[in-house]
Amino acid sequence: MPNEIKNVSAEPTKDFFISMLVKDIELIRAIPDLIDNCIDGAIKLRKKEEYNGLWVKINLDKDKFVINDNCGGFSVDTAIKYAFRFGRPPGMEKTPMSIGQFGVGMKRALFKMGGEFQVESRHNTKGKQEHFLVNVDVDDWKNSPKDWSFKLKEIKKENSPNGLNYNGTMVSVTKLHGFVSESFDSEYFTTKLARELMSAYTIQMNKGLQLFLNDVPLHSDSLKLLSSFQIKPGYNKIRYKSKDSENVEVELYAGISEREPKNAGWYVFCNGRMVLESDKSEYTGWGEEGEDTLPQYHNNYARFRGYAFFTSKDASLLPWNTTKTGIDSDSSIYKAVKLEIKKMTSSVLSFLKNLENERANFEQTNWNPLQKGVENAQPKNIAELRLDKALFSAPKPSSPPRPKIKIANITYSKPKKIIDQLKEKYNLNSNKALGEYTFDYFYKLEFEDEE
Repeated sequence: MPNEIKNVSAEPTKDFFISMLVKDIELIRAIPDLIDNCIDGAIKLRKKEEYNGLWVKINLDKDKFVINDNCGGFSVDTAIKYAFRFGRPPGMEKTPMSIGQFGVGMKRALFKMGGEFQVESRHNTKGKQEHFLVNVDVDDWKNSPKDWSFKLKEIKKENSPNGLNYNGTMVSVTKLHGFVSESFDSEYFTTKLARELMSAYTIQMNKGLQLFLNDVPLHSDSLKLLSSFQIKPGYNKIRYKSKDSENVEVELYAGISEREPKNAGWYVFCNGRMVLESDKSEYTGWGEEGEDTLPQYHNNYARFRGYAFFTSKDASLLPWNTTKTGIDSDSSIYKAVKLEIKKMTSSVLSFLKNLENERANFEQTNWNPLQKGVENAQPKNIAELRLDKALFSAPKPSSPPRPKIKIANITYSKPKKIIDQLKEKYNLNSNKALGEYTFDYFYKLEFEDEE
């Protein structure tokens, strides 16, 4: 029939789907997606975001990857309806202040790493203990092109194949892809991964969460700025109303710290997850063209530190990219905040320029009150700072005081006739002027050659 309407298949193949899913994320960036889900569990478990006693442990080698946590796990209902879906289905209850969201991150990481994975979780749902296991052989799964589901098995606690006897989740990946096996067997990779994790989860670790990599505890420094009665970090707090009911709150801090070029720049966090670290690029206004611009970064600004915290109950409103490794610069909220970031940066750079000028002239002037002000300031954890909304403030440059010369008087008497003759000869109109003139004349005559 010429007018008959037929269906045209637009189904993706599983091979194509997997290749597109994992294509644009590096292996080292995929692992934090699994940690994000652990932290979402911790957020549900601890409403005040105090994570003492909670941990996430990662173990990896050339044969296997395992991550487990004691952050509460997730329910059978969540597993069946949401956790293993590719993307966030409508109607899924959101975790306030979440960073994981069960979107694509977990599945992307699992497919990225290997050909077989297992997810086991134990969770307390309204007083009822739930425990399940999902085991997927990717090749077997791909052999059923029409069936996109995974098989879930509810288990009793004593039958846990992994000894999961606490509320939490254990994820393991085997049949590792070749490049994954090589990476996990590399000390360089594990060292780099440790640095990535210590940066990304600075906030959570400072709130008590313990993070382990191959049984080694990871540590993170607190975020600090120098502060004193003379030097005060800049601070701003802004609230943006979205079209939905949820707000996005932004807190900005800008100031100075130790002179360390690799640590200088802006640090940007979304719901506590660091997405930009020591940024000195156009993302935070450095070296942009146009009006109200900041200069290109220079090591004269190595003391600069800026911290931007974006928070929202609805994580989809935050200006991070899908891999949580940077900023969505097209975000209208971020564009507005960036203007404030540049203002706050500029106020600090003005001081650092003055500090550099003082240092450059110190040999000639022996005058460095700005440097002494910096040395007298103390590093303060920004969580402990009590600041009003204001730009960074610090002492202004000042000129060195003029040296004080002790003055003495000389008095002597001479015939008036001689005095008048000399005044007339040298066109002087007072005895004082003549006395000073003759003194200077004699001094130059006797001591000029010695100088």
